[in-house]
Amino acid sequence: MRKQATLKFSSLMNQALLEKLRREAEVNGQSVRFLLENAVRYYLEVVLPYARGVRPEILKHIQDSFIENQELMRRLAKPSK
Repeated sequence: MRKQATLKFSSLMNQALLEKLRREAEVNGQSVRFLLENAVRYYLEVVLPYARGVRPEILKHIQDSFIENQELMRRLAKPSK
């Protein structure tokens, strides 16, 4: 398996959070680097795509659909007898 290129960088982190991360890495026999890379990968691939706002054209489409279907929604909202 080919090694991927790595770059060294520096950042700041809440002290208590960093200590907890280091403890977890040690308990699990993993490196802090491994845990951080997995956390960042998860954030970029799973969290971020769903955290972005809805595009304006989609909101416009939804709004137009609500306006167009007001009567239908009003009838559907009535309690059944």
